[in-house]
Amino acid sequence: MPAPKAGADRRQEVKATAATVGGNASAVLWQGQGLPFYLLSPRPTPPRQEMNVGKEASGRTIRSQEGVRSWIDECIALAEDARACEARAPSVSEWSVANHLEHLLKADRWIIGWIESVVAGRSQPGGEPSEPGDDASDPSADEHGRPSAVGYLVLSTGFIPRGRGRAPERSHPSGLTTPEILAGFRQVRAQVEALEPRLGEVDAAAITLDHPMLGQFTPAHWLRFADVHHVHHDKIVRDILAAVDD
Repeated sequence: MPAPKAGADRRQEVKATAATVGGNASAVLWQGQGLPFYLLSPRPTPPRQEMNVGKEASGRTIRSQEGVRSWIDECIALAEDARACEARAPSVSEWSVANHLEHLLKADRWIIGWIESVVAGRSQPGGEPSEPGDDASDPSADEHGRPSAVGYLVLSTGFIPRGRGRAPERSHPSGLTTPEILAGFRQVRAQVEALEPRLGEVDAAAITLDHPMLGQFTPAHWLRFADVHHVHHDKIVRDILAAVDD
């Protein structure tokens, strides 16, 4: 395997990959992160309507569901540690550990709720705005969207660059108590568990919903993103706890 290139040559590699995956050179966000971009050009994807219909779920979607469930278990364990929840390190993040947990809970509720609504046939393109899980459809959902170039990179690498984007306002912490966070994660865990026998349907679903920065995601993409999102915040939480212990 050839070694990653550096300097001007590597920047050209990044831009070429961005053009391949979506024509968006904003993939240079990853420059300097040590990722081999020339390995990330996605293979052509057949129409979603023809994928996994009546078949078992793909290995990636199974791993995403298992990953989210495992990360939620980690969040529950962390939320049960009062000292850890109170930890704060402004040099790492303006949010405390409890704030990160609340943010993850809100994101998980939103993502898993929307996936449930798709599998149940309640989410369709057009209509009035709604929270995922409601019966109303979402106007940002459509049947033909794709992730942006950066979106493809996030899903492919499992890596979100730190400090390069801002979470949607609705997912910001608003002061939930630790018992509320615990109860919320236990409920979402049950929802994630209940998706297991329907992961084939998650894979087959063609409808997409807009991510504010990463393009249009299918339910399978969103499930993968939930896993990646947990990885991102777990690293931040670990850095906060390490800073407090130092």
